[in-house]
Amino acid sequence: MDFQVKKKGFSLIEVLITALIFSTAAIAIYSAFSLGMKVWRRANDLSLYERKVILKMEKFRQDLRQSFVFKDKDIAFWGDKNKLSFPLLVDAEVSRVTYSLDRGKKEFLRAVESLKDILEAGAEKEKPEPEFKVWVSAAEDLSFSYFYFDLKKNKYLWKEGWQEPGLPAAVKVNLVSNNKTYSAVIFIPSS
Repeated sequence: MDFQVKKKGFSLIEVLITALIFSTAAIAIYSAFSLGMKVWRRANDLSLYERKVILKMEKFRQDLRQSFVFKDKDIAFWGDKNKLSFPLLVDAEVSRVTYSLDRGKKEFLRAVESLKDILEAGAEKEKPEPEFKVWVSAAEDLSFSYFYFDLKKNKYLWKEGWQEPGLPAAVKVNLVSNNKTYSAVIFIPSS
């Protein structure tokens, strides 16, 4: 009589290999889930206010990059440490856009004036102040500096004011709001 032994079950090596495969898959799934949770937490850490400030700074960047040289002194590019004004096409009309800080109200402000309104106001003795709208609330500080090429020194420099004809090569803006600083260096392609 021949007795044949039939195997029932798995060998130890087969069980170990299966456990290794499942643990590797479990670690990969856990790592992906953990990374996703970290990204989600980081995104939620940015408050709605911070997101709005970032979007407003991006719009400011777009406006500035689209500025151009305009010969009329009332609408030409001009800036100092806390105020910046430049020509921009708004709704297919040449306009002057002005950004400034109201320190008393702690507001970063933006005003848009059409060339037509500027020319009409130029005929009057007292020019009316443009209608500013709140761009960013709770703005504690705002500063601009201007990047240009100094022909005498033969190098690029920063300065705190711009009254020269033409455009600077770049503008650096620092906005402090809710104790957080938002900075950007915006290069102007048409300069």
